Amino acid sequence: MSAKKEQQIIKKLLSWYENSARDLPWRYDHDDLGNPYHTWLSEIMLQQTTVVTVRDYFHRFIEQWPTLEDLAKASEEEILTAWQGLGYYSRARNLLKCAQIVRGEYKGLFPQDIQELLKLPGVGPYTASAIASIAFKGTTVPVDGNVIRVMARLHSFKIPLPDLKKDIERLVVCYGDTPKPGNFAQGLMDLGATVCKPKKPLCKSCPFQENCCAYATNLQQEIPYKRDKPQKPTRFGKAFLITDHQGCLLIRKRPGKGLLAHMMEVPSTIWSEDREAVEKSFEELCGEGKITSLDKKVKHTFTHFHLNLDVYYGGANDFSPRCKTTKWVRTSDLHHYPLPTLMKKVIKAGVVS
Repeated sequence: MSAKKEQQIIKKLLSWYENSARDLPWRYDHDDLGNPYHTWLSEIMLQQTTVVTVRDYFHRFIEQWPTLEDLAKASEEEILTAWQGLGYYSRARNLLKCAQIVRGEYKGLFPQDIQELLKLPGVGPYTASAIASIAFKGTTVPVDGNVIRVMARLHSFKIPLPDLKKDIERLVVCYGDTPKPGNFAQGLMDLGATVCKPKKPLCKSCPFQENCCAYATNLQQEIPYKRDKPQKPTRFGKAFLITDHQGCLLIRKRPGKGLLAHMMEVPSTIWSEDREAVEKSFEELCGEGKITSLDKKVKHTFTHFHLNLDVYYGGANDFSPRCKTTKWVRTSDLHHYPLPTLMKKVIKAGVVS
């Protein structure tokens, strides 16, 4: 594509964005002084999460921690509790680490250079590019799923995902020469989210209709091409709702590494595809006849596997905690603790029964 056509596309998108930008709480007009803290926080939240879901979380975080300095002073448990329900909890732990590093090593100011941004916990190439372009008018173009889709259709790329991403990252370099890099980046994101949608794109409303190679060949529904995803395995386990005579529930903190690290949970067996291994774990934890099945099964899906948990009930004398991170908590106080969605489902299964 010629430089003239590139500038034509940039001009069309900036004009479209000026009139059609989504009203999002972390945005500002790029002619004004930006807020890198808001940009960074929103971009971390938006990883693997929809805008609809993130809105309320963003408002709550900003209300509780108005500045990066405030966030850096928070405890990990406070951050995880506020984050519960958003999933991918490593983002929350890195959020706190990043805030503390920016406060301590960068005097509370986010670095503007992409290479410096990439040194921060939880900040990968896309997030660094987004912060640089949106908050600091950097000439880089961040590449997320929306941008990949728009560019793949605009240029009619036949390469399937995920290999396509590298080609798009090389392509967007030629779109860095724009007077408003932040608006251009956010315009691509908005166009992909509202017009150039994965299914049933609104081509008649697209500012690129005349330039779009996929539209010209009626391939917009097929592009970008995708490889078939492998089927997720299913793991099994048993979860225990253990209460004392005061009605307090036994919960514990998960290990500091791995899935749902440092989150709170009710005790459970191992989670495994091997049902015999699960049964052996069950016998080691509570023994036969002490725990009562609630005939409830909780199903949950993680990134790499499905999980089916059978829910059991027992009293304080039926179960001996085997770690130092257990505590008895009133059910009315559970909202003060970082419980992942899975554990809320398990607890709800016991309440409903």
